[in-house]
Amino acid sequence: MKEAIIMVDIQISNEVFIEITGKKMKYFSNDGRHVRIGRSEGIKVREAFNEMRKRIGNAQYISYLMYLVTFLNNNNELYNLSNSKVKGPMSREDIVERLKDEFDISDRTIRRFLSDIKNANILIPTNEDNSNHTIYYMNPAFYNAAPEYGINIKLFLLFPNDIVKMIDAYKFIHCSKVITDAFNRKDQTKYLRCINEANENISKVVNGEEFVINKTPKKITWTKAVEAFKKDGISKVLGLPLNTLFNCIFHLDKTESAMVLKRSNTELYYCRNKDCVSTEKMLGNDIINLIAILKGWESDPEWFKLSVEYLCTVYNYELEETINDKFSKLSAA
Repeated sequence: MKEAIIMVDIQISNEVFIEITGKKMKYFSNDGRHVRIGRSEGIKVREAFNEMRKRIGNAQYISYLMYLVTFLNNNNELYNLSNSKVKGPMSREDIVERLKDEFDISDRTIRRFLSDIKNANILIPTNEDNSNHTIYYMNPAFYNAAPEYGINIKLFLLFPNDIVKMIDAYKFIHCSKVITDAFNRKDQTKYLRCINEANENISKVVNGEEFVINKTPKKITWTKAVEAFKKDGISKVLGLPLNTLFNCIFHLDKTESAMVLKRSNTELYYCRNKDCVSTEKMLGNDIINLIAILKGWESDPEWFKLSVEYLCTVYNYELEETINDKFSKLSAA
C-alpha cells in the first residue's frame, strides 16, 4: 500500500536558478509554483503522452479522462468550475456524478475506472495540509493544464517517474532537488535511473548514497588527490566508457551525443548538444566538474572543494593536512 501523500502549498523563490558553465538557467516560473517547459522539450512531452495512452490501454478510459481534463485548474487539480453549485476541489462523489451524467455509465464501471487509473498513476487523490478534503491530481504526462507556466512543483512529488521523461534530465535533477528540499521530502532524483539504467553510480551520486571504489584507505595530499580524480574519475566513479559514443547522462538522448576522451592525462566528458554541459564551445568537463553538476553545487563558491571532498570519500582517501589547514588551526587557537 502506498504511503498517504499530504500536500502543502509552497512557493519556490523565483530567484532559484542553476548555473551551467557560467550560463544562468532559470528553471522556475515567476510565480515560483511551476517548472518551465522549453520548446525543445515538446517532443519529450508528446512521447510521454503516447506512452500514457499505451499504459492505459482502454479507449473508453481515455474518453473519460479527456472529459475530466476540462475540470483541471493550473495546478492539474480536478476543480469544480465557477458555474458549479459547489465551488472548490472535486470530490470522488463529484467525479462519479459528472461521469454518470456525461456517459450514462454504472457506478461499478466508474469504480473500476477510478481504481485502474489510480494504479496506472494517472489520477491520484491526495490530502491537502490543514484541511479535510481530498484533491485529485492528474499526471501531467497525460495532460498538463498549464503549459504556458510549466509543470506544477507538487506534481514532481506525485509523478516523478513520468515527469523525468518530459523534461531534460539535467533540469529534472536540479529542480527535483530544490522542490524536495522545499517540501522536506525524500529526494526524487533516484528516478535518474529512468534516463540511464546502464550506470547505478550516477544515480548514487545524485541521491547522496555513500559508496567506495577502493577497499583500502589511503592518505594523500590535495594535489595528488585531484590528479588521481582527473586521471580516471569519469571511468572509475561514473563507469562511463572511453572513446565510445553513448547517450548523454544530462538529457534524454537517443542519438549517442556524448563521449569521454583522455587528454593530457585527464578524462573529459563531452556532449555535442550545444545546450548541454559542453555548450557551443565544446568544453570538456572533468570528474570534478561533473560531480558539481550532478550534486547541484556548480553555483556554490565552494563547488571545487565540495567535489574533491566527496570524491575523497568515494576513493577512500584521507587528505593530509595542508599549510592553510595549519594556519587555520593556529589562528583559531
